[in-house]
Amino acid sequence: MAELVDSTFTNMYALLVVLNTVLISVTGLETILMMDQPSEMARFFLCAISFAAHLMILSVPSQEILDHSSQLSEAIYASNWMEMSIKDRQLISIMLMRSRKPLCLTAGRFYHIHVENFSQVLKKSFSYFTVLISSR
Repeated sequence: MAELVDSTFTNMYALLVVLNTVLISVTGLETILMMDQPSEMARFFLCAISFAAHLMILSVPSQEILDHSSQLSEAIYASNWMEMSIKDRQLISIMLMRSRKPLCLTAGRFYHIHVENFSQVLKKSFSYFTVLISSR
C-alpha cells in the first residue's frame, strides 16, 4: 500500500520539498530586509514558519510508515511461529524477508521523507538563506 502511495505522490513530494526549501530561504531573506517594517517582517516570518510546518506535516506520516514497517519484522518474529504448521512457517519466512526492507515515502525517488531528513532540509534552507544574505 505504501509503495502505491509513494509511486503516486513521489513527483508531487519532490516539487513540494524543493519549493518549500526555496520559499523558506526567500521569505527568510524578506524577513531580514523588512526589519524597518515590523508588521511586514512578522508576516514574512510567519510565512517562513508555515513553509517549515508544511514540510514537517509531510514528514510525520512518512516517519510513522517507516517506524511501523520497521517494527513489523520484530512482531512477526515474536509470534508463536514455532507452533505453526510447515506451510505457515514458510509464509512467515516470506513475510520476514519482505519486512527487512522498511517502507518509506520518497520525493522524486531520491529523497526519503522522514523527520531526520526534514531537519536536513531546514539546514539547507538556512544555508541558502545565508548565501542570499551574503550576496545582498
